[in-house]
Amino acid sequence: MFAKLARCAAIGTVCVASVAFSQTLKVGDKAPPIEIPDWVKGEQITGFEKGKVYVVEFWATWCPPCIESIPHLSKLQARFKDQGVEVIGVTRPDARNTRDAVERFVKKQGDKMAYRVAFDTNGTTYERYMVAARQGGIPTAFIVDRKGSLAWIGHPMAMDKPLELIARGAWDAKKYAKGSAIQQQVQQHLRAGEFDAALEQLDTLIRDYPEMFGDDARLLKFQVLLYVGKADEAMKLGRQLVEGPFRDNPAMLNLIAWGIATTPGEGRDLDLALKSATRAVELAEGNEKADSLDTLARVYFERGDLDKAIQTQQKAIEHASGEQFRAQFEQTLKQYQAERDGG
Repeated sequence: MFAKLARCAAIGTVCVASVAFSQTLKVGDKAPPIEIPDWVKGEQITGFEKGKVYVVEFWATWCPPCIESIPHLSKLQARFKDQGVEVIGVTRPDARNTRDAVERFVKKQGDKMAYRVAFDTNGTTYERYMVAARQGGIPTAFIVDRKGSLAWIGHPMAMDKPLELIARGAWDAKKYAKGSAIQQQVQQHLRAGEFDAALEQLDTLIRDYPEMFGDDARLLKFQVLLYVGKADEAMKLGRQLVEGPFRDNPAMLNLIAWGIATTPGEGRDLDLALKSATRAVELAEGNEKADSLDTLARVYFERGDLDKAIQTQQKAIEHASGEQFRAQFEQTLKQYQAERDGG
């Protein structure tokens, strides 16, 4: 409803996977062991060492949001390495994600994928984490605290603040669990079309859980306001986010700009969209930069500047890594060219 395929945010679209229905793993439980003999990058980890923090992130080579998350995960690994944080990217075999395909992909990424990568040959670790926690899509990250307990579950692009708090021992897992219950209620209200109730619950998250859920709740509130036609309120909130907490977050800036550019109706602020998208391009790297350029091109298109839209979309294609991204961006480029040429 609120994000295009390749968007990466906690409330954005993920690549859907099949999971079981019973939940046997939740925040506060002891983290299941990782038993993976095949490590594509980095030394093998056979167990969680007390006193260290581990990020166990599930991904695949065919998943656009997973690919967009890679530079962000690398930055987090570099930022928190001296604090005893280890990031592990776990992937499992399927028809499009063979061992050879993963090895080629990781080798091509090089230093852009600056953390350990494991190939979960028999899917045991996937079962213990993703299936047991009823997580229905990738990328999904699990943070294991210094005591070996599961402290957080979510999208890797929303992991910065939780990881910071967990790393310095300031995380309140019980409070997080309460906030997660409210977050689930928000999703239930959205699925039922109960937007006023969803907005009310989002305000609760913003007010009572600012460090744990605040940024994601603000972004989702912005998107809901746009969706229900409350453009004035959405633009006011959007300006606050672009100039404040999201100023240095390219993924969030990208989503703000995309939301404005792709939502029809009066009252949208395309100047704000331009500012947000331009800043996202400045900050982003890799496929995240390609996606931000794609958004910036859409903003130019909506502003009626077709030449800039085409030029920017061509840059998005140049920066794209992977056939799925390029094919999507090339199709968009054809649409812009056809519009310019009157066809």
